[in-house]
Amino acid sequence: MALGTSRVGHQGFSVPAVVAGVSNMTEPEVAAGSAVAGTRTGHRVPISAGIVAAIASLTVALMVPWPTTVLAAQRTEKSTAVPVTMDWSRPVYYLPTNRRVVFITVDDGIDRRNRWLSLISSTRTPVVMFPTGEMVTPTPRYWKLAAALGIRVENHTVSHPDLRWLSRYDQRWQICHQSITVRAIAGRRATLFRAPYGAWSSTTMWAARSCGLKYVVQWDTVVDHGNISYARGGLQPGSIVLLHLRPDFELDLQVTLAAARQAGLTPALLTDYLR
Repeated sequence: MALGTSRVGHQGFSVPAVVAGVSNMTEPEVAAGSAVAGTRTGHRVPISAGIVAAIASLTVALMVPWPTTVLAAQRTEKSTAVPVTMDWSRPVYYLPTNRRVVFITVDDGIDRRNRWLSLISSTRTPVVMFPTGEMVTPTPRYWKLAAALGIRVENHTVSHPDLRWLSRYDQRWQICHQSITVRAIAGRRATLFRAPYGAWSSTTMWAARSCGLKYVVQWDTVVDHGNISYARGGLQPGSIVLLHLRPDFELDLQVTLAAARQAGLTPALLTDYLR
């Protein structure tokens, strides 16, 4: 497949336009909820599986001071794996699919407000987040809560370097070590990797594969400070959109959802399609 290039307006990098396929914070206050079951003295109260499940759901809901719709139960688009074989010579920039879906991804995690998790949950938006280790380590509860709400947490390196300038050993350390962090937060292995700044080399691809990642994923659309830029002339079925956790995240998400509606596309969870 011939490759073209189109600048997407993120960090000044050009990306292939046709490929199968850019603070100082303190721990946010997260209220720790707990479910307490009471019984009358001398009486045993049988608890059904349904009641146990309800208590478990209530426990998650009490963890944050807003409605918490679990995304996994609210996806409007049926999960369907797309038969994409990873070409380890280049990343995936969009998914070749005829299904009218778009994939929203969020990078870094500089601005970690509980409000952002509430916004994602209340809009029932399937999201894959790519935080760096430096954003996860100081605030592990935030990312554990994100994972509990159905937000998929994936690999974006430990410290967000331009990997092209690192040695083979250092690239592998950045990626493998972050996979360990993701597993500690989400309770599962990361399957997707995103290179910081969209900057990668053949060594990056090797390192990601050697660390057990299944796909290296970039983007074909960027939403930044309310502005949207495209590498393929507009949102297309299978487009992967890049946002960041920043002070204007709400605006960027609104712009993304409005563009998806206008294009007749439904947000879907990227990891449901790339397995």
